[in-house]
Amino acid sequence: MCKERDAIAHQWGNYGQLGIGYLSAGLTMGGTTAPVGIGIGLVDMVGGFNGFYNYLDNQQHMYNTSGGLMLPGPTGLPVFTPITK
Repeated sequence: MCKERDAIAHQWGNYGQLGIGYLSAGLTMGGTTAPVGIGIGLVDMVGGFNGFYNYLDNQQHMYNTSGGLMLPGPTGLPVFTPITK
């Protein structure tokens, strides 16, 4: 069970949540940017970024199974981009 918990803890979506949390906290401490930071925190609290976190988790799954990511191409359509370690 511990391995499952560790695998969940290291998903890209969780790192995205951490980044959004740090961004929100940093902006909130910045005086003039405090309303923006509070707004981001409120949007995150009600699930406004869940689609973004799920996108990151899906990209991680694709990377783990195929070694690449789907990124926007020059025309805006997704293009498979192989990533080497």
